[in-house]
Amino acid sequence: MFDEIICSIVAEPNLVLQYFLAKRRRSNASIKQIYADRTKYGEFHTLFNQLLEDEVSFFQYMRMPKETFFYILNKIAPSLAKKKRNIQHISLEERLMVTLR
Repeated sequence: MFDEIICSIVAEPNLVLQYFLAKRRRSNASIKQIYADRTKYGEFHTLFNQLLEDEVSFFQYMRMPKETFFYILNKIAPSLAKKKRNIQHISLEERLMVTLR
């Protein structure tokens, strides 16, 4: 019985490929929705602008003053910069904030 199943899978490689492609397509829809909502509900997009307005809150959250954060950002920005593509990229400020946090 097991040998017959293995033989049928080996004899029909397109069947296995179709299975994995179909499985992959189903999972992408929910992942894309999560990324689409990132700008609306994400921590960086909801919190960072509020932190910039309040020096004390920014220091408590990032453990450094705003000036230091932007100094570090300016120093490492050329190495972090990526080519613009059709996909939505993560801003340099967000990448640094996540790294430091």
